[in-house]
Amino acid sequence: QIAPREQIVYIGNGNNGFFTEKKPPVPSVKLDYSEKYTVRARRNGDRFVHAGIHKKVKDFLSDRKIPISERRIIPILAEENEIAAVGAAAADSRHTPHGGKSLYFGILTDEKDF
Repeated sequence: QIAPREQIVYIGNGNNGFFTEKKPPVPSVKLDYSEKYTVRARRNGDRFVHAGIHKKVKDFLSDRKIPISERRIIPILAEENEIAAVGAAAADSRHTPHGGKSLYFGILTDEKDF
């Protein structure tokens, strides 16, 4: 598990992710605050709710025309068995802020950007 506070975390495949409570200058998704988030690789059959519609992560990435080579390295942010975000591309509607504390999650290509 990753405690969501301002920090950079290694997420595999040479990528680093970050959690911060302040809006960062790089692409990110805004989520409800939770200390139960984990970062993992995409799994066959992964689904999430995007804009109120249940969607397979594979189809979401394909619709966005993300190359297959990049799809394999996009991290999944999960809370227990439920997907909270697909990289910095989209947050699951059930995990977007509904008032109260929130945080941002994203991917860094260079730590100097953070």
